[in-house]
Amino acid sequence: MERPQALEAAAISEDGTLLAAAGWDQDVWIWNSEPDLFAAPEAAGSGSKRKAVSSSEGKAPKFCLKGHTQVVTCLHFGEKARFPYTLLSSSWDCSVRVWDIAAASCVCNWAVARAVTSFSLNPCMPPQLATSHEDGHVSLWDVRAAPHLGVTGALSLDASSGLPLAAAQSPHKRLASQVVWCPEDAHRIASVGHDGRLCILDPRSPKMPLQTVQVGTAGPVPTKVLCAAWLSRDELAVGGSDGKVVRVSLSSGGQPSN
Repeated sequence: MERPQALEAAAISEDGTLLAAAGWDQDVWIWNSEPDLFAAPEAAGSGSKRKAVSSSEGKAPKFCLKGHTQVVTCLHFGEKARFPYTLLSSSWDCSVRVWDIAAASCVCNWAVARAVTSFSLNPCMPPQLATSHEDGHVSLWDVRAAPHLGVTGALSLDASSGLPLAAAQSPHKRLASQVVWCPEDAHRIASVGHDGRLCILDPRSPKMPLQTVQVGTAGPVPTKVLCAAWLSRDELAVGGSDGKVVRVSLSSGGQPSN
């Protein structure tokens, strides 16, 4: 069986039983994860090297999902309470796809007009999806789907589901690397870009960012900000092309600290 090439994205299911990875070969690969994958490595003796050996090491993928025509940039398993048995993926082919994991098939192929660098789902209902793009845009989409027949309160993503555009803005002057919804506050979205900026967006105010923080070196060749993760409602960790990870506190004016 063929194997994945250079990877760009990875995800793990909510219950820890499945792993997904994708990248430059345009395919999405799924593995069963083993319990020892999450086990703490055995304590090594003083002065000796430690190597965690997993039975999953070198394991063949369970199956491969084909459909994207350019590099796959982001993956996310649907939560069982909202989108059970699904995997979402985005790509430079200007699409967001939804895969039925049980059937190993694509059930939604949403065209979003621009190459997608990442996406993030809001933490509450009704569901919305934020996408970041190569031209600096961040777009906000409403997820329209029928109720799931087997899981109360969940939605069934299938061919009848829609993704209408709710709002869009251009907070970055260069490629927007990542967008991530705050898990503790549905009114806060963070985006980072190759212009060296961290922007805080509010879906209720789609015209401009609520807050902008310059991370790293500014100027004609700024530090590219590549990724961000929420640590709390008012704090993020941000990584850039300079090899540094900094902590940004929004409550203190966004001053980065190591």
